[in-house]
Amino acid sequence: MKEYRYLNLSSALLFVVVLFVGMPTLIYGPNEREFSYPFANILIEFSLPALVSLVAIALPFFIFPRGLAKIWSCLLAVCAAYGWAHGTFQTVNFGDLDAAGWTVEIRPSHAMIDAAVSIILASLVYFVAWKRPRVMTIIFFVFVLQMGWQAFSISHSYVSIHGKDLQSLGALNREKNILVVLLDTLQSDVFEAVLQNDKELRDQFDGFTLYPNTVGAAPTTYLSMPTIHSGLTFEPGTKLADFFQHAVGEQSFLSRLVDRGYESLLINPITSVCPRDVRCETAKAILGGDPTALRMEAARVFDLSIFRVAPLALKQAIYNEGAWLAQMYLFSEEFVHRAIEGNELLREMASSVAVSSSKPTVKFIHLFNTHPPYVIDDACVYLAREQPATREAIESQAHCALRNFGRLLGQMKSIGVYDNTVVAIMADHGSNYSIPSPRMPDTPFALLVGAANPTLAVKPWNAKGKINIDTRDAHIGDLARSICDITGDCIVNDGVALGRELTPRTRIYNDYKWEHDFWYLEAIPKLKRYTVSGNMFLQTSWSDAREFRRGDDIGNIGSADCPCVATGWGEPEPWGVWSTSQSSYVAIRIAREERPSALNVSMTGFVLPVALPEQIVSIYKNGKYLTEVRFTPEENDRDLSVPVEAGESIVGLEFRPSNPKSPSDLGLSIDARKLGVGIRSISLTN
Repeated sequence: MKEYRYLNLSSALLFVVVLFVGMPTLIYGPNEREFSYPFANILIEFSLPALVSLVAIALPFFIFPRGLAKIWSCLLAVCAAYGWAHGTFQTVNFGDLDAAGWTVEIRPSHAMIDAAVSIILASLVYFVAWKRPRVMTIIFFVFVLQMGWQAFSISHSYVSIHGKDLQSLGALNREKNILVVLLDTLQSDVFEAVLQNDKELRDQFDGFTLYPNTVGAAPTTYLSMPTIHSGLTFEPGTKLADFFQHAVGEQSFLSRLVDRGYESLLINPITSVCPRDVRCETAKAILGGDPTALRMEAARVFDLSIFRVAPLALKQAIYNEGAWLAQMYLFSEEFVHRAIEGNELLREMASSVAVSSSKPTVKFIHLFNTHPPYVIDDACVYLAREQPATREAIESQAHCALRNFGRLLGQMKSIGVYDNTVVAIMADHGSNYSIPSPRMPDTPFALLVGAANPTLAVKPWNAKGKINIDTRDAHIGDLARSICDITGDCIVNDGVALGRELTPRTRIYNDYKWEHDFWYLEAIPKLKRYTVSGNMFLQTSWSDAREFRRGDDIGNIGSADCPCVATGWGEPEPWGVWSTSQSSYVAIRIAREERPSALNVSMTGFVLPVALPEQIVSIYKNGKYLTEVRFTPEENDRDLSVPVEAGESIVGLEFRPSNPKSPSDLGLSIDARKLGVGIRSISLTN
């Protein structure tokens, strides 16, 4: 029995190490910036439950009779081997867990195959463990040592922890305060719609000015936050980490105000980069103290660990509609869902506001009340499951968040500090979903504009009256300079001062499709840099930052490398790209010295003998009707010369096919795209 005793101990140790060390290492290591505490702190939190688990699963061997004890050790070996293999080698790629429509959809056939393969491998492990327990023991100890070394390699620091601190959250100065509340992903027109439908809430925004024509810096938080802090806009060729550290860590307006004697607090810093000399805390640490926040983070890691280890058929139960298993069992909803957490923080702040700071204060509070997943209705009731990303769900969750913010404003008025506080309510970017509104119809262009249109509303000191709407050109990078301009207590040279210097201007927007690996790259691949001039809700205001010169061929307009703005087109193909919308659009910026000239557009119509004998495409230039082109099977390749007039720096072409059809409609293939006109090339000629 000696060999089986060692097998029992090694199996129990491997199983526990997989759950509490190995899988957490695999999860934490590539995602370090997603966590607030070092891995060493999390491992210490795991130490007691790991020890209890080890004793609980190893002890039966010493209690059972000899025959049953041998069976127990072999079954434990199977569980340990399964946990290690299933956790290390994932059979399904669920994608990045980014709260944007993430699901755990698994085909039943896939689950059945996974179960069948697992049973076969489990039988093999059981057989080897029964016949050669010493071999399995050696293998298991090797696995334990390997995971222990990986954990040690990322456990390079430990931080001390403290209790909750609601007093600092609500501490304000009698004479001078600055409060910036950033509600992540709150699109500007959603903010407007909520206030339009709730007069009582709208009245709380006394003295605010909303800037609906605000262009963001980027479609995600990572490149938006540096611009908000400093007014600086990311320039291609700059290392991402260096830009973030410089713009946030060194050039933040918060640090400049601290230099002038302000007491600071930043809630939820991104990538753990805290502005120089600014106090940074997580919302969880403020609400429950570091011990609670650390336990919550450890529970999150543990949930992801058992999710990796669990059979496919059990993953849905562990995910638990976004509430997760361990987290929901151990903590209340405000610590599980960031939206609930953010609302709780605003409520606690409203309850704790007091004139208790001897210094002027500046608070920057980054919350996720309006960020997906959508789990709250407009009455602030938790719905217990994620809702589809419809406009109704988005506005309902935003309504709850803004009601809590309005309650905070009311409390500030009641203690007499509202007039002496500069308040900004804003977002870092808009929504990546297409959520049609009266301002922006449901078109491919709406996705681009929606993500680029964050909320930005500011109340200066002593401002009065109902909320004002200023439609002049604004940029998210104007916040830092505006606050410095209003207070006179700091200097920021980038951006413009809202309310003073807003004139027609060109604003920069860096667009990309976010991938998790970008946290660690030096550059974002396929980044597109747009310039926006004038009304951002008009297609003609948008252009690629690159200029088109005589003799240049624009290339494939469906490609991310195209120096153009292109919406309503399919994936690029070797010959060109098909339109896939009732209205497809492309805009080109032309270098000043190259005008006058002409654009030569080479087109192909989607036509077929008998089945689709004609396609008529109406073409508009900069919003005005230009011409129409008729395609037939006999005359299917057409060229069009579009004159570029003096003074035209941007040429936008819209293509409206008369009868777009999909290959599946015509029985040609399963391709369901509605095709109308194809663009082979666009070039600039004399």
